[in-house]
Amino acid sequence: MLSSFNKAYLAVVLLAVVVLFIPVPDKTPYMIGSCAGRMMGLALLPCFFAWVAWRLSKEKKPVASVTFNVVLTLAVLGQVGQIAWRIQESKAMDDLQASQAEMRKRIAEGDIDQAELGAMAQQHADKIESTFEELSETATGDEEKRFYGAMDAFVEETRANGHRWNTSFEAVCEPRVLDYSLLTTEAEYAAQRAILNKYVSETQRYLAYHGSMLATLQAKLDEAGAHGGRAQGAITGARRTYELQKPVFVPLMETHVKYGQTMLAILDLLEKNGGRWAVGDGELVFEDDATSTAYNGLIEDLGQCEESINSLQGKLLELR
Repeated sequence: MLSSFNKAYLAVVLLAVVVLFIPVPDKTPYMIGSCAGRMMGLALLPCFFAWVAWRLSKEKKPVASVTFNVVLTLAVLGQVGQIAWRIQESKAMDDLQASQAEMRKRIAEGDIDQAELGAMAQQHADKIESTFEELSETATGDEEKRFYGAMDAFVEETRANGHRWNTSFEAVCEPRVLDYSLLTTEAEYAAQRAILNKYVSETQRYLAYHGSMLATLQAKLDEAGAHGGRAQGAITGARRTYELQKPVFVPLMETHVKYGQTMLAILDLLEKNGGRWAVGDGELVFEDDATSTAYNGLIEDLGQCEESINSLQGKLLELR
């Protein structure tokens, strides 16, 4: 039914698929199976249509041969876009891994300050989101489009929650908070207390969100209808990262809560004993030992929280 040219044409096409697959670095079982399935489809689909044409033409070999060539050519044109996109996907993943490796290297070398590290982490997060968004828009297959669309939505939501918490923490770091010279009116006490209460509540909310991240990711994938190998790999990778970071992230956020609550306790102490302290030479001067002792105890707790936060934050960054 098939001519020698048909067979040679098919052999060249299958060889081209293998050659294009060789440079792909992430040869996971899913990727290998996908490549094998693509090759099988390229071989069987033209044969099926050629056989149908051969039977309908009362077994005329030229009709079957032409049909085979036309169908195989159309199939190849459809596969070229997918193969090119998979190469793009692999390169994008390599770029993300290189970005993460550079950040870990800088942390290990210890030649980076917190501001620079924060900027680098922000840049890496931006790269992740833009990569997922681009892959979602350029994907040639429905499964890939659904998967990267879900991942883009998940990353966007996660970053929004992180930004929301970070904003509340930055507000606490403003000079106004616990500037004792400003604590002269009830309105100022209320304003600083509102900043600290928001910080505490946002930290608790962010901690709860982190605990539900795996379920959130699964829900995003299910909602998008992404159930293939990529989705399974994403869940496995996210679970591994979550279990690795949880022993550090949870106590870090709990210490942030204690930090905020301790500052609130300082405000309560000062407001309750408003006539027993004053600011002199940039320091608090107390009229009685009881208030001074209580204040010093809270300041000691605050210092311990700061030490724990800095230590845990460093460990968390090393795990990224």
